Amino acid sequence: GTSQSWSPTATMASGESDTTDCEPINSGYAGTITINCYFGVLSSDPSNCAPKNCAKGDTVSVTLDGVTATLTLAKTIRSGLSSTMSCTDVNGAWGEDLTLSCSKGVLTYDTSTCEKACSDSDTLDVDFGGQTTSVSPSSTIESGDTEYSRQCSELHSGYEGTYSLACQTGSLTANTGECSAKGCVATDAISVTVGSATSAVEAGLAVESGGIIDQLCSAVNPVFTGTLILGCSLGVLSLSDNSCAVKPCEPWHFVAASLHGESGLLYPRESIASGSSGIGECGNANIEYSGDYTMDCVLGALQAGDSSACRRTCSSYGSSATVNVDGFDLTVRPAERIPHAAAGTQDCGEVLLGFSGKVDLYCDDGTLSVTGDNCVAEDCLVGLEVEATIFGIAGVTTLNHNTS
Repeated sequence: GTSQSWSPTATMASGESDTTDCEPINSGYAGTITINCYFGVLSSDPSNCAPKNCAKGDTVSVTLDGVTATLTLAKTIRSGLSSTMSCTDVNGAWGEDLTLSCSKGVLTYDTSTCEKACSDSDTLDVDFGGQTTSVSPSSTIESGDTEYSRQCSELHSGYEGTYSLACQTGSLTANTGECSAKGCVATDAISVTVGSATSAVEAGLAVESGGIIDQLCSAVNPVFTGTLILGCSLGVLSLSDNSCAVKPCEPWHFVAASLHGESGLLYPRESIASGSSGIGECGNANIEYSGDYTMDCVLGALQAGDSSACRRTCSSYGSSATVNVDGFDLTVRPAERIPHAAAGTQDCGEVLLGFSGKVDLYCDDGTLSVTGDNCVAEDCLVGLEVEATIFGIAGVTTLNHNTS
C-alpha cells in the first residue's frame, strides 16, 4: 500500500534486473523486490516481499490495572499470528493469559482475558453464626479457583467442618454450607451449685447443639431431689434449668424416739417437706401410748419433736373396768388395745360365761370405762350335754328340748 521511487545506480541494459530491499518501501515487509529493464522501461516485482515476523527477543510494553511491564518474546511470532503470556507477568494481582499479536513486525497486546486474582492480603468479612470474621486466602487464588478445607472454627468457635473461599475477578466469596453447629461430648462438664454443695457435672453422653440432657440433683448434693437440665449450644454445656429441692421425709423413713422410758422407731404418717413438721404414731415409740408424736424434717432427715400429745392406751392386760351383768358387778378388760379417746368392745361371754352380746368400752388416757352393753343370757339348746351327780353317781345327760 506504500510506494517509493527507485533509480538504478548504473545504466541497465534491456533485459537486465536488479534488486532492492522491501523494508525501505514498506517497513512492515521483509525480503527483496526485483526490478527489471525491458526496452528502456523499468518494472518491479514485489512477490518476494513478505510481512515481517516478530522475532524472539522483541519487546512490547503492556499496562494492566495501572501497572506497566515490558514483555520479551521467547520465540518468534509470525505476522498475522498470536501467542499468549501470563497476565501475572505484568501484574501479580491478575491471572489467566493475555494475547500478544504480531502484524507486520509490530507487537500488540490484548488484556481483556486477564482476570484479577485474590492475593493473601485481600480480606473478606464473613457473617456467620451471628458474628463477623475477616478472613484472607492462605495464598493467592487465581480468578475462578477455590481454596478448600478451611476450618469453620476460624469463623465461629461453636462450629465444626470446613468451608471454602472462591475468587472471581478479584472478588472473594465464602461457602459455609458444610459447617455445622458443634455438639457436646460425654466428658464435657460444668460447675453446678445445689444448696451448699458445688460439683462438676458431666453431660454423660454426647448431645447435639440445641439438645438437652437430664442429670440428678442428688449427684451434686445427696440431700436434694429433682433434675438438673443441661443444655448444649454450639459446643458449650450450660445449666438450662433445674427442679432441685431438698428431699422430703417419706413414710418409710424413720428416727429413733423415746417416750416415758421406752424407745422405738418413729415413722411419719405421710411425706413431710424439708423444713416442715409432721406427725408419727406415739405407739411406735412406746406401745402403751397413742396419739400424735410431732417430728421435723431437716434437709431430708427426720428429727423427733414434741410428744406432749401422746396419751396412754387401754390394754387387755393393764386396764379394766366394772360392768354389771345379770345383777353381778364383774371386771371387764378390752379384747384388744384401745387407743386414747377411742372406743372398743369385749364379748359378754368373756365377762360371764353363758352370756352373748358386747360390752362397749372407752379409753381416756389409760382409764377404761364402760359406756354400755347388750349382754343377754344364752338359751340352752337341744343336744346340750349336762354332767350331773345323783346319789353319788356321776353321769352325763342330754337336754331333749330348748330351754330359755
